[in-house]
Amino acid sequence: MEGIKTGFFARIETRLGKVFMASVSGGLCVLRWNDDRRRTRGYLERVFPEIAWEEDERPLREWRRQLDAFLKGASKKFDPPLVLRPTPFQGKIWRLLRQIPYGQTISYRELAARAGCPKSVRAAANACGQNPVAVAIPCHRVVRGNGTPGGFSSGLQRKQALLELEDMEPRKN
Repeated sequence: MEGIKTGFFARIETRLGKVFMASVSGGLCVLRWNDDRRRTRGYLERVFPEIAWEEDERPLREWRRQLDAFLKGASKKFDPPLVLRPTPFQGKIWRLLRQIPYGQTISYRELAARAGCPKSVRAAANACGQNPVAVAIPCHRVVRGNGTPGGFSSGLQRKQALLELEDMEPRKN
């Protein structure tokens, strides 16, 4: 099958539970907790229909090592190359999320304002929820205006754990 690219995926155990990780063309394209294999495979096949997906953890080892170091607090950076196919608005929001420094949070309202769309708070929150690469695009650093964590597609407990890891104490809902 000449011309067909191969992508790799695996379910990997982390200190925050099993994560589904996938890469294609030398970049990470999925990092999700709280997701079943069938749903994520469907996402991969829908977003990357030209890719032949193979379950193999070996091509993901370096990113797994970096993620483990981040989750243990041994590194403040998890910045793998990414291969994403966002809508234009998602792309803008995801770029802004990557600019939020480690250990800091902003509100959904502030995120929408930074995107130049101050009335699009729900759309900005939705773009956070559609983020396919948790931690690499740190949507966990976006909280409600009152300082409470808000939602997180990987589960509120994981969001709180990530905030605490970065020494940010979220208020309980």
